[in-house]
Amino acid sequence: MMKKILSVLLLMPCILFAWQPAGAAPIDDPVAWFPFDGNALDAEGNGYNGTVMGGIFTSDRFGNPESALSFDGVDDHVHFDDVLQPSVFTFATWFKTTQSSVGTIFSSDPGENYYSNHGFTVKILWDGRIRVRVDASPQPGPDMSIIDSPAHLNDGKWHQMTTTFSSSGHKLYIDGFLVGENDGPLLYSTTGFPMVIGMTHLTDEDDGLFFSGALDDLKIYDHVLPAEDVQRLSVVPEPASLFLFGIGLIGMIGVHRHARRSRSSQARTHL
Repeated sequence: MMKKILSVLLLMPCILFAWQPAGAAPIDDPVAWFPFDGNALDAEGNGYNGTVMGGIFTSDRFGNPESALSFDGVDDHVHFDDVLQPSVFTFATWFKTTQSSVGTIFSSDPGENYYSNHGFTVKILWDGRIRVRVDASPQPGPDMSIIDSPAHLNDGKWHQMTTTFSSSGHKLYIDGFLVGENDGPLLYSTTGFPMVIGMTHLTDEDDGLFFSGALDDLKIYDHVLPAEDVQRLSVVPEPASLFLFGIGLIGMIGVHRHARRSRSSQARTHL
């Protein structure tokens, strides 16, 4: 029996790998990736490294210590010297918050006020909804795209959000599900403005609209991810789930072995 259990445990990685969608390839081509494993360095090695200004590293969605970045909503943020602003992009991150005021998760918007911006922002609204905004116009108009999530997400649980943008349209996904979209044609400024995580660039916002919560696994792509890849970003087996899966397999072996013994015993009884 012990040999069978060990065999199953050794086969588990192969079984789990086989569960991946047919033909699926790893989503490993972002131009910038910030796992926040004790720093704000670009894990892709492309040099888009950030400087943590007051944030505290905390446990990620798997419970791994110092593997996510926590923001206090007062002055914590991540500053970047290098510029990353592709005209076609996918932005994805995991977040957790209980914030009940407007806070900025990500901004590449250099505008002086709400009506002069021409960049990209992701915010948590006062009611817990996520808002993504892309604007290439000096004033609100046809070149601006705003999408709000329908659900309130300031429940203190980890959620995954992904937004994709190109001239043909703008989409927002929450936990792998498409929750809003705007059709093109759309334009986006590519003049190159600096990025910041955890606060806004808008200089007329005295408090900076700082984010209160935690972020993990933030990725930026220079192309639009298809829906199936977005779903894969949001559905990652947690260690606890893998453990329970292994226990379940062992249990199934035990039940099967017990059934075989019962049938053998019944057969001997009728001899």
